[in-house]
Amino acid sequence: MHEAVPGSDYCIWHQKKDGKTLSDLPYKKDNTSKNNLREAYFKKADLAHAHFTSSDLYYSTFFEANLKFAQFMDAKMVDTNLNGANLEFAKLQRANLRKASIKFAILKDADLDGTLMNKDTDLTCTFLNGADLKNAKKLQYARVNNICVEEIVADILDNAFYETSWPSYNKTKYREVFSKYLKEYLENQCRDYINDRNNNSTHIKEIPENFLKFIVDTIFPRKTNVNNSKTNKENDDIDKPFLFSRCEQIGIRLKFYDYARDVYVNLKNYFKDAGLYDKSSIYFIGEYRVRGKMSRLS
Repeated sequence: MHEAVPGSDYCIWHQKKDGKTLSDLPYKKDNTSKNNLREAYFKKADLAHAHFTSSDLYYSTFFEANLKFAQFMDAKMVDTNLNGANLEFAKLQRANLRKASIKFAILKDADLDGTLMNKDTDLTCTFLNGADLKNAKKLQYARVNNICVEEIVADILDNAFYETSWPSYNKTKYREVFSKYLKEYLENQCRDYINDRNNNSTHIKEIPENFLKFIVDTIFPRKTNVNNSKTNKENDDIDKPFLFSRCEQIGIRLKFYDYARDVYVNLKNYFKDAGLYDKSSIYFIGEYRVRGKMSRLS
């Protein structure tokens, strides 16, 4: 049992408060592992490096949470809302993800070895580049795009670059305007994926900000200098026009097409090894479609 927060009917784990951090929680590496945290509320929480190994997380909400490097090995995550969550480098080995909604989440370089899925596991528009899916169980029943979101992003970047091709913004303002157009194009391309589920607890009405920020941060990598970070921020804000050169635009698109190729190869091999050759052929075609686009850009 967890004690209720003063003035609330809920404990800190279940209190409907967005943006929790590890410092807000009675968190120790050992007291979240093997714990009963059913229906816990972690919307937009910063839980990077948290340990939830073997925890009971049925029906919990991690919408747009920062879960980079978090550990969920053997966790029970049935019907969990992970939409828009950043799970880069997260450890999800043998986690139970049946009925989990993972739309527009970032699973880049995450380890899903042995995770259990089913027909209600929703990986729609999930960023899967670098994710280890080799031994995931029942992935063939989960909802996975035939066209991966990495390719969708690469395709629409050309339009976003064109819409922001007027040299009238400094870098910070350009990033803001670019994000606006990118979101608009993404929502247009992914409208069917956004509106394909009736479950109100996991329904997405727009592209999660976390997902959009991840894409934009990949396009605009911030230069950091531990000795003079303030100077770097000021340099970003210098009041002079900023534009990507055509060569830089092509390089960014090639990067996302390369991400897409990696996803298609992994999915193709997964379904081929499972003996599901019709499904494998979809991603074989995707791989060679992306190779063609990369060849034309190069």
